[in-house]
Amino acid sequence: MLSLKQLREIPRDSWSGHNHTEFCSHGSGEDVELYIQKAIAEGFKTYSITEHFPLPQAFYEKANGSAHSIYTAAMRINELPRYFAKMQKIKQKYQADIKILIGFEIDYIAEFREWTQNQLVKYANQVDDTILSVHFLPTKAGLSAVDDSLLDFKNGVLSEYQRPVEVAKAYLTTVMEAVTWDTRYKPQAFYEKANGSAHSIYTAAMRINELPRYFAKMQKIKQKYQADIKILIGFEIDYIAEFREWTQNQLVKYANQVDDTILSVHFLPTKAGLSAVDDSLLDFKNGVLSEYQRPVEVAKAYLTTVMEAVTWDTRYKPKRYGHIMLYRKWRNEFSSNTVWEDEQVQNKLHAILDEIADRGEFLDCNFAGLFRSTQTETSPNYNWIQQAQEKRIPLVYGADAHKVESVSAGFNTYLENKYYL
Repeated sequence: MLSLKQLREIPRDSWSGHNHTEFCSHGSGEDVELYIQKAIAEGFKTYSITEHFPLPQAFYEKANGSAHSIYTAAMRINELPRYFAKMQKIKQKYQADIKILIGFEIDYIAEFREWTQNQLVKYANQVDDTILSVHFLPTKAGLSAVDDSLLDFKNGVLSEYQRPVEVAKAYLTTVMEAVTWDTRYKPQAFYEKANGSAHSIYTAAMRINELPRYFAKMQKIKQKYQADIKILIGFEIDYIAEFREWTQNQLVKYANQVDDTILSVHFLPTKAGLSAVDDSLLDFKNGVLSEYQRPVEVAKAYLTTVMEAVTWDTRYKPKRYGHIMLYRKWRNEFSSNTVWEDEQVQNKLHAILDEIADRGEFLDCNFAGLFRSTQTETSPNYNWIQQAQEKRIPLVYGADAHKVESVSAGFNTYLENKYYL
C-alpha cells in the first residue's frame, strides 16, 4: 500500500481518486477498461480504482432497509481473487498511458473495525490506495444506508434521528470516529516508519503470514514433549505506542492460541523514524543516541516507554515485561565515566517497579546481556533485581535464547541467588 508520503507526491491536478467498476452491484456494470480509456482521453495521469470492499457476514445479519441497499453495498469476499486479477491485468495493459492504483473504498462501521483491520492487513500487499467512507449509520432496527434511496433514508436514518440536522450530526460523529481510527495501524506501517539498518528493521519480527506455520509447529512440539516439559506457546510483543490499536487487535485475534506473552520495548521514536535500541552499536549511535544526545537521555526515553507499556490497560495484555534495561546493551562500548543512570532514571525505575508490584505482575529476569561483551550484566541489572525483590515482584528467568547453547545461560546464577523467591 502506498504511504502517505507517496500519495502526497501524486500531482492532484491529474489524479482521479475515487472510481468503481463492474464489480459494484449498484453501478452501471460497464467494464473497468471503458472507464480507463475514458480517463486517458480526459487527460488523467493517475487513476485510483476504489471498489467497495466486501463487508463481513455479520453486516448482513444486522443491516436494515431495502434488499437493494443491503445486498448491493459491496462485492462479496469470494470475488476478490477475480477482482485483483482483472485490475492487475488492466494496470499492466495501460501502464504506458496512465498510472493505475488498485484499491478499495472501505466502509467504516464501528462494530466491524477489528474485522476491517484484519482485512486491511490481509490484502495490504495487493493494494495501492484506499478510501475510508461512511455509508451506514446505526439505528434501533439495524445498520441503515444513508445514500441508497430516498425511501430508505426516510424509513431508516431519518426515522431514527427524526430531523435531517440530527442525521447530519450522527453522520459527522461517525466520520470523526473514522478519521481518528488510525488505519495506519497495520504491520506495513511499521516498515514505513522504521529507521536504521535493514537488519534492525527487517529482522525485528516474523511476518504475519508466518503465524499459521508457527502455531502448527509449536502445537506439534508441545504435544510431542508434554510428558517431559510443560510448553507455553506465545510471543514477545513489541510495545510501540502508535501501533497499540493494531497490537490490541492481534492480541484479541490470537488469544485462544496463546499461553504466555511478554511485552517489550525494542524501538524508540526519533525524528527520522522508529529506531532500534538493541540491533547494533552503529544503529544505536546513528538512531536513538543521535536523537537523545546522551546515554542517560536514551535511558529516560526508554523507561518512559516502558512505563507506558506497563500502564497500558487493554484486553489480553501481557503480564510480564521484557528486559526493562535493554538500553544498556552497549554500555561497555562507551567510556567508563559515561552516565547511564541519574536521579531521574532511578525515579523512573522505581516508578515502573512500583506499578508492576501494584498490579501483581511479573518481570523478565533476562540473562542474555550477562554473556555479551558489550553489556556483561543482566536486565534489570543486579541492583534493580534487588529492588524488584524487595517490592515482591516475581522474577521469571529469561535466557532470551536465540541459539540452542543459550537455553540455560545464567540459570544457575538465577537459582543460586534465589531470584525466583
